[in-house]
Amino acid sequence: MSESGPESAGIYARVSTADQDGGRQLEEAREHLDRLGVGDVEEYPEVVSGAAGTDTREIYS
Repeated sequence: MSESGPESAGIYARVSTADQDGGRQLEEAREHLDRLGVGDVEEYPEVVSGAAGTDTREIYS
């Protein structure tokens, strides 16, 4: 971990419909992690209704 933050991080961004775009969430998270000096970032975007059951949602590990 660096003085200002971790060396790696994951970004989880979710939108509820295919008509929405998670790009803004990802961009803001990337900018924040860049300010912290995080170099290794994995992104996990998801498009799924919040009402969807957990058996229909992709699981990230």
